[in-house]
Amino acid sequence: MDIRQIETFVEVVRLESFSKAAEKLFITQPTVSNHITALEKEVGSELIDRSGRLFRVTPTGRILYEHAEKIIDQINNAKYEIDAYDQGLQGKISILSSSIPREYILPDLIKSFLNEHPKISFSLQGSDSKEAIKKIISYENDFAIVGKMTGNPKLDFVKLVKDTSVLIVPNEKFENLKNGDSVKFEDILDEDFILREYGSASLETIINAIYQSSKDARKLRIVGTCDDNESIKSLVSKGVGLSFMNKIAIERDIKENRFKYLNIKGVNFSRDFYFLYHREKPLSPLGKRFKDFVLDYVKKHK
Repeated sequence: MDIRQIETFVEVVRLESFSKAAEKLFITQPTVSNHITALEKEVGSELIDRSGRLFRVTPTGRILYEHAEKIIDQINNAKYEIDAYDQGLQGKISILSSSIPREYILPDLIKSFLNEHPKISFSLQGSDSKEAIKKIISYENDFAIVGKMTGNPKLDFVKLVKDTSVLIVPNEKFENLKNGDSVKFEDILDEDFILREYGSASLETIINAIYQSSKDARKLRIVGTCDDNESIKSLVSKGVGLSFMNKIAIERDIKENRFKYLNIKGVNFSRDFYFLYHREKPLSPLGKRFKDFVLDYVKKHK
């Protein structure tokens, strides 16, 4: 089999489109079609069902795809190892991460890794936990930091840190209470709230914790949503509303007295953040080094 044909087939299946695969591979759509046809002749079976409007991979195509992904990864890894041997360990680490770990957990971890490997560069890509997990499953990315787990046996979730969410309120609110004090859920129902956007693991943790404590999260009066933690904190400090925020994300704000934080009586907002990777995806030498570094980092900081 021609490796270019295999690469083309993998991209067609991943993108579910001949035209998108052609665009990504910088070749023409007829060339994509020719590659798929040549593969079909070689395996003696149809790989892509072209009879209907919907894109569908045949059972034979699905079998080939599972092996083809591994073939491509192994070839890439061979190239990486040759480069690593010739030039020393270098390259770029790409990490998907939801907002809290990206802003408040990853900086220390990345600084430690770069201290050991100064030739390495990195890319932090914003993604909510649900989308990050999806991209790891589909082999699109090697690593992610997420705020929730799934039961997929092909994924490894390594706990990085345990944290809890708290209620953050303007300093003038609840004047009789100080940082760390508790308030009843019923006492905040007349307040306006600014919450994270739908799909955020932080929001999911909050809603689930409220429901599990036999309280109704729908009673919260939500006046706005925002996908940026710093913006939410600014809105709270200016008295626009109350919010929930991971405690790890407000340490400096509390020291600067921008607002104060309270606990909700009877509600447990604890959550874990995880380092995520695919168990079956072959990694480059750099990827292996980074994974081993993170696992060691976790052991040292338990």
